Amino acid sequence: MFHTSVILPLRNNIEHTIDATLDGTAAPLLKGLLLGRKHQLPEDLTDAFSITGLTHILSVSGLHVGLLIFILWTLFSALRLPRAAVAGATFGVIVVYAFLTQLAPSVVRASIMGGLFLTGRLLDRQTDGLNMLGVAGLIILMLWPQAVFDLGCQLSFVATASIISVYPRLKELLPTRIGHSSVRWVSGIRDALLVSAAAQLGTAPIIASAFYQISIISPLANLFAGPLVFAATALGVLGVATGPISLAVADLFGASNGFILAGMVWVARFFAEIPFASLSVPAPSLFLGVLFYTVGIAVLWPPRDRKIRYGMGTAGLLVAVGGWVFWAQPAELRITVLDVGQGDAIFIATPNGRTMLIDGGLRTPDYDAGARVVLPFLRAHGYRRIDAVFLSHPHADHYGGMTALFDEIEVGEVITGGMTGDTPLFRAWETAFLHRKIRYRAALAGDRIGHGGEVDILVLHPSFEFMDTHGVEHANDASLTLRLTYGGFSMLFAGDVEEKGERALTAGYPALPTSIVKVPHHGSSTSSGISFIERFCPKAAVISVGAYNAFRHPARAVIERYGKAGAQVYRTDRSGAVTIRSDGKTFTIDEMLSGSSHSDWISPRRAFERICLTEIFRSPILRCAGLS
Repeated sequence: MFHTSVILPLRNNIEHTIDATLDGTAAPLLKGLLLGRKHQLPEDLTDAFSITGLTHILSVSGLHVGLLIFILWTLFSALRLPRAAVAGATFGVIVVYAFLTQLAPSVVRASIMGGLFLTGRLLDRQTDGLNMLGVAGLIILMLWPQAVFDLGCQLSFVATASIISVYPRLKELLPTRIGHSSVRWVSGIRDALLVSAAAQLGTAPIIASAFYQISIISPLANLFAGPLVFAATALGVLGVATGPISLAVADLFGASNGFILAGMVWVARFFAEIPFASLSVPAPSLFLGVLFYTVGIAVLWPPRDRKIRYGMGTAGLLVAVGGWVFWAQPAELRITVLDVGQGDAIFIATPNGRTMLIDGGLRTPDYDAGARVVLPFLRAHGYRRIDAVFLSHPHADHYGGMTALFDEIEVGEVITGGMTGDTPLFRAWETAFLHRKIRYRAALAGDRIGHGGEVDILVLHPSFEFMDTHGVEHANDASLTLRLTYGGFSMLFAGDVEEKGERALTAGYPALPTSIVKVPHHGSSTSSGISFIERFCPKAAVISVGAYNAFRHPARAVIERYGKAGAQVYRTDRSGAVTIRSDGKTFTIDEMLSGSSHSDWISPRRAFERICLTEIFRSPILRCAGLS
């Protein structure tokens, strides 16, 4: 009741005031700054904030609550109210603000700490930062145990703990002339840089695991953005507060804020364009994360006893060597059918380190599988080069996501079945790799594509005759069809071939028993005929398909046909990414959403949302907000 009668109208009123007093990029930027609603921001600007380590500005956090407490305390104190009234009014506004931001864990954490701080001021008692952080953590976990899996909550608590504990230590380690300068502007710059560095050091492993990049320029970018954030927040609060009373007055605040918000955009774009502003990194393992924090603690707070220092160093070395041995990956073939929704994207890593990608998923104005799924996967595993990119056929759900890869990943060559497209999206894809002078070639039935080692790829389809007769009219049926073999293991990749293409395949080859088939055309009823399945006789079949897709793929009859043939069926809409591993003799299949060991590539937040979405909406903290 409180949420629908108070919070929603208030939030709508705030957004209306912002839209009425600001235009262009400034309006959505201020919504992100005050309410954490950043979905209206241009994608390139969001990327710039991410590269420069300024994303926390757009995700309402403790920074915003702290600024709001300072602004409110100053305003209420200027009214000469009693201290108790100032503290009570400030905390009351903070509670409402927490509901306005949909009780984001970072805001709840900061609000609890703010309430404890205000209570301390009211009682003239000294407050301890780590104790307040601990109390906030206990309260949140009692109300919402799942918060431990929330990325925003993790970053909020770790960043705050780092600022409280690491910042003073970094200040102590600085040379005396810098660490204890009496010049106010020098000490201000020093403190701002150290606070940003402390937060970044503490959150680095979590950020690397979630976003697969670390911002190098972040402390410097935050130094310039910090004052602008403070000014924009203050003017934003004044603007939305005066809007319902006088839109003309709110316009004055909005006009001033427009220049400040433009400055924030300039800072983000300027620093994002600096070479090596951020580094792409693989997702660290749990072992590396623990090692990072252990070494950090040992370096910042070294024990005074020499024997203990030597003992810690020896133990750390043994743990590092043991961890490397334990986590070392055996030489094996790994094939991952990525969960890109309604489309295909299959990544192959051979035992000798060669990499290939078959198709790249869909790209629409609202969704880019390459940027959202394929690139994060590659970054998580530390891949910066793909030796060969295959395009099965020129349909957007197969090539659309590749354009994002050409911008970020080195590609050795592009291989297609010889077909082209005439859509603007296909021309953009073609221009993207031609502009980068990536080698291109067309492959036809009978060609062998070797990439060293024992892995061999044979092109089964289309033949020259088929292309001459049907290729242009039937893009699906002319899909580039590949059969990969590694010792006694084999897998078929048949794109979107349908009835005509399958007839050509079965007519051109004798029985080809295959370990696994990537089911053609997302399990459509127009594919996977009985003769096709009997010809390849797979032990397992993987369907790359989007959940609740408009085409109702996969067809029940197709699933039943594979089942009757003795094949175990896997679906990306239910299993998430499906990873096949083989030593050339046997193979194993891991499903990302089954809790397998190969779900580590995806961020904890995405995995948690996919698995436990129902549990989130059962949480008490959301029930209190009326959001269940």
